[in-house]
Amino acid sequence: MEEFYFDDGAMNKNFIVGSSLSYRLEEQYFPSFYKNLALGGSSSLNGLSLLKSKDFIPELLLIETNILTRTKNLKSVRSLKRPKSFSREEEFFKSNFKITRQKYQPVSFVLNVVYDLFSSNTDESRRKISKKARSLMEKKQKENYDITLEKDSSMLIILDNLKFYVDYYTEKGTTVHFMELPISCEISQSKKAVSSRNLMKEFFPPSKYSYLDNLNCTSITTTDGTHLDKMSAKLMADHILSEVQRKENSQ
Repeated sequence: MEEFYFDDGAMNKNFIVGSSLSYRLEEQYFPSFYKNLALGGSSSLNGLSLLKSKDFIPELLLIETNILTRTKNLKSVRSLKRPKSFSREEEFFKSNFKITRQKYQPVSFVLNVVYDLFSSNTDESRRKISKKARSLMEKKQKENYDITLEKDSSMLIILDNLKFYVDYYTEKGTTVHFMELPISCEISQSKKAVSSRNLMKEFFPPSKYSYLDNLNCTSITTTDGTHLDKMSAKLMADHILSEVQRKENSQ
């Protein structure tokens, strides 16, 4: 996100917003005019608020729908002006020295190295990854997804804010598509995944809002049950580009 906030985004016209699931969709998999604002630990709302803070109207907006609950203590994201408050000194350094930005910090660097290790496409590297470690991570994800998302006041706030952004950009002429990233077949049928899907379809009916067709869960592999490995992330990126083209041709 900091890359877009501090750099000139004039070359970008198509944007992806979402969580760490969409963060796996590396920009190198897309044409140069695509920008991925997804970030680990956040949701689509964070990317949408950043986009609006720049007063930038994209041609195409792809909104991940997998994660709806990462807006802790949120009253209204409409009042947000930037992803975080930077001091004047931070603004200067982050604008002029990329090494000071979050993605280049030690923790982020280490996490990226770990992801590269666990999602390597080579058979030799895959064999080095402990099957037990993968199993433990997937077990934890299954536990996280063993809850039903309720239509309570917090969820209504989240959905209301999402609708605000979707309607705002649609009125500005942006083409908006919702997309659900594929996860393991078992977790895709969990309580959380199913209830999240149902809430989206209730508040954003497919008859009025556009959804990209999902990639079949049997076609992908993950590092932990929910995050695509590199090979599957590339496969999903190709699928997204194909779906976007299909939508354009059908208009």
